[in-house]
Amino acid sequence: SKNKFYERAETTCKRKKGSAIKCNKPKASATATTYTNKDGCGPCAGETKDGGCEECSTESCNKIPIKCVQGTDGKAAATDCTDVKATKCSQPKFIEYTGFSAGNYACGVCAGDTKDKTCKECDGNTDDGCNKPKETDADFKCFSFEFNKSKNKFYEKAETTCKRKKGSAIMCSKPKASATATTYTNTNGCGPC
Repeated sequence: SKNKFYERAETTCKRKKGSAIKCNKPKASATATTYTNKDGCGPCAGETKDGGCEECSTESCNKIPIKCVQGTDGKAAATDCTDVKATKCSQPKFIEYTGFSAGNYACGVCAGDTKDKTCKECDGNTDDGCNKPKETDADFKCFSFEFNKSKNKFYEKAETTCKRKKGSAIMCSKPKASATATTYTNTNGCGPC
């Protein structure tokens, strides 16, 4: 009931010796009337070429790409990935009470060894980007602390801006009077102990 075409399976196309490879696929705006060559082999059927059908000339070139949110801030709408082999979308990881890690919203897997550290992956689809930014609630402030080794105690340093996911509670932490640099490590004060 979404009124759109979905990729089914790869089809083996037959051609005469010396004939060029030609595949076709529905345009995003195609309907059952404007795209009628549903097996994907060969050129677009007659009148559909300038309507709901587009052609390409390399093997498996008519794969419908997944959509991912792309860019630096995640505000753009999801668009088709240029790499039709991409199956994953990636995005900066949101760390509760700290905020989004540095990085981009992109097609494909996380770069290097950043997966689950500063980057998050999801399984892409042809409908919409699975890597939309996490919804956040209003920022809040907590005091940060610094440990003075010579006095062997923590001192209040400054207010820190804390970030949180939508629905997460406002929560700050502070060192107990007996805390040491080993027993209190959340020195920015944001979130639980």
